[in-house]
Amino acid sequence: MKPIFGFEGTYAMSSEGVVFRLTGNTGKLLKSPKPVKQHIRKDGYCLTHLSKNNKVTTFLSHRLVWETMNGKVAPGAELNHINGIRSDNRPENLEICTRSENMIHKFKVLGYRQHTVGKRGEDHSNSLLSADSVKQIRERWKQGEPQSSLAAVFGVHQTTISDIVRRKAWRHLD
Repeated sequence: MKPIFGFEGTYAMSSEGVVFRLTGNTGKLLKSPKPVKQHIRKDGYCLTHLSKNNKVTTFLSHRLVWETMNGKVAPGAELNHINGIRSDNRPENLEICTRSENMIHKFKVLGYRQHTVGKRGEDHSNSLLSADSVKQIRERWKQGEPQSSLAAVFGVHQTTISDIVRRKAWRHLD
């Protein structure tokens, strides 16, 4: 096992990237090292909490693995999960890369879809309405139908109807 920089004698890492606690709360060596629990964030990345002198330090687990096994990550460099699984922090699943290489890997290798920036109306992946529906909403509102009833009919929130009739949304449509 390899000692973790700054936490030598208290924590160590196995060759598989698993962090182990070597000492108990009193500082006495444990009979057998205990694995440290990782916490998974909403975005899928794991966090590892290490304590020393009653102070807890939180690390992104993949960074802790890389830096323990390979040294510091250069400024501007990123770590890439080769298989795309953010919770898989084995050393062989991590590689150093540039931001550009990381994005190319994300879209070309892992098959992520391009984001919807620049797409409008029905072309936007989050669109709930069609161009025809928007035209009907504007026409029915001009004839006096309340926004709340239009929202119920078209299955959207009243603020969406408000944005449409005020041309905050679907501006490109006459």
